[in-house]
Amino acid sequence: MASTRTPGITIDSDGHRFLDKRYHGIRIGIRVGSVTQEQAERRLQTEIQRVNLELAERAQPRLLLRDCAARYLAQSRDKPASKQSGCTCAYCCGMSERLSLSTSTMPLWRPSSPSARQRA
Repeated sequence: MASTRTPGITIDSDGHRFLDKRYHGIRIGIRVGSVTQEQAERRLQTEIQRVNLELAERAQPRLLLRDCAARYLAQSRDKPASKQSGCTCAYCCGMSERLSLSTSTMPLWRPSSPSARQRA
């Protein structure tokens, strides 16, 4: 395979270009076919941007309520009020897994007395 002016792009004996590059420890290997050098370079840049996005997502994963609650319980285990807080956090973790779209769109406040319902 012949190399080109851009590291990571090679040309096989049939004239098809192949992206073969290792970027931040992730291998990019794609057969792009019989395209021009500029098109192959654009495709390589697109793949490098995709790898950068994947690495950024791995660096800052989305936190879930149950993960935060578990961390809170672990940090506050020796504190006096941790028994009360633990019950509340365990209840929230259980509720967060059972919530669906239909229950999460319900109103947060409902009047409890008939007179309050009439005013609302």
